[in-house]
Amino acid sequence: MRTAILAVALALTATAANAADLGPQKPAVVTEPIIEVLPAVFKTTCYIEGSIGIGISSYDVTGDGASVSFSDHGTIGGLAAGCDYRIPSTPFAVGAIGGVDFSNVTSKFSDGDDTAKVTSEPSYYIAGKVGFVPLDHVMIYGMAGASWSELTAKSGGDKGSEAFQGWIVGAGVDLMLNRNVVLGARYTADLVEGEQGFDPTNHVVRATLGWRF
Repeated sequence: MRTAILAVALALTATAANAADLGPQKPAVVTEPIIEVLPAVFKTTCYIEGSIGIGISSYDVTGDGASVSFSDHGTIGGLAAGCDYRIPSTPFAVGAIGGVDFSNVTSKFSDGDDTAKVTSEPSYYIAGKVGFVPLDHVMIYGMAGASWSELTAKSGGDKGSEAFQGWIVGAGVDLMLNRNVVLGARYTADLVEGEQGFDPTNHVVRATLGWRF
C-alpha cells in the first residue's frame, strides 16, 4: 500500500516539475480571415445605367424656295442597358448598348403670321460600341447605331406628330469607381433626314452612372 502511494506521489511531483519547466504559456493567436478586395477592371459583362445631361435640338426647314433654321436646348434624362466583351490579351473591347431618352426640349419658331411649337417625345436608340482600355479601370469608346424619335408640333389650333428614323453617333469615357459602379460622360448626335424639307438634329452631352454585373 505504501509502495502505491509513493508511486503516485512521485508521478505528481514529476508532472509539476515538467509544468514548471515549460514556464508561462502564451495566449493562443487568433488569425483574422483575409478579405480579398477585387480590383476594378473592365471585363466581359453586362450593365445598366442612368444618365442626365443637356440636349440641343436644331431644325432645318426648307420649302417653297426658302429655308429657316432654329434651335433650343433643355434637359435630357435616360435609361440604358448593354453588354461589353473584353477581347482577351488586348486593351480593346466591343459591345452594344440600347436605351431610351426623355427630353423637355421645346422649340418655337415664327414665320411672322403664326408661331409653331415643337416638342420631343421619348426617343430610342441601339448602337454598337468599340472601346479602348488604356488602364484596367478606364474605357474610352465610340458608338454608332440607329435611332427612333418623334416630334409633336402645335401651330394655332392644329396639332400633328411625325416619327423619324435616323443615325446616332457618339463617344464617351467610363471610369470604374469599384468593381460594380461606373461613372462616365458621353456625347451623342442624333442625325435625322426628315421628309418635306424638315431635318432635325439632336446633340446631347450627359453624365452617366452605371452598375456592372
